[in-house]
Amino acid sequence: MNMDTFGFIFIVLTIISRVDPAETTSRPTAVPTRKPTTPDSTQPPTAGEGTSSLTFSLRRTFESSMSDPTSTAYQSLAKEVTREVNKGYRAIFPLTYSRCVIRSFSNGSIRVAMSMVYHNKTVVPTGMLVEEALRDVIISGIIDLNVNVSTISTTTNTSGGPTLKMTITTAFCLPFLLTVFKGMLSST
Repeated sequence: MNMDTFGFIFIVLTIISRVDPAETTSRPTAVPTRKPTTPDSTQPPTAGEGTSSLTFSLRRTFESSMSDPTSTAYQSLAKEVTREVNKGYRAIFPLTYSRCVIRSFSNGSIRVAMSMVYHNKTVVPTGMLVEEALRDVIISGIIDLNVNVSTISTTTNTSGGPTLKMTITTAFCLPFLLTVFKGMLSST
């Protein structure tokens, strides 16, 4: 292969790496539409909805009453965190994100544990994308929660399978790799 071929492959792989997996995740046959929900619904996920777990720490002082879901302090903080996170994720995932549900607050500044709920199980973004989305909306100022971004972590509970980005990358790389291996084998 000549340098032009390598240059072309490099450009193609660079373009592919910039594809947004949130918009290319495997989808059901019909493109999902945004389901109506109350702006800050805290309903637990239904059997058909997809979820991921998200945790992070707020740079605030924890009060023991924040661990009691019936306390005013817990409810007030839950309302604020839910409103801000929903605002950020609806901006990033407008067709797939439904709502977040606070699971708990705990000590460690204020450690937030929540479930992120998506319209169905096939549109749940990867854990890395969920984390990057929160970092992006914090850094860009879309949400105002004073989150320690180094504490953001997630677990995807329901995944829709490989992304289009992975599939396209494989489609472009596999013939190239086979050609390289063929060349290596024929030269020995």
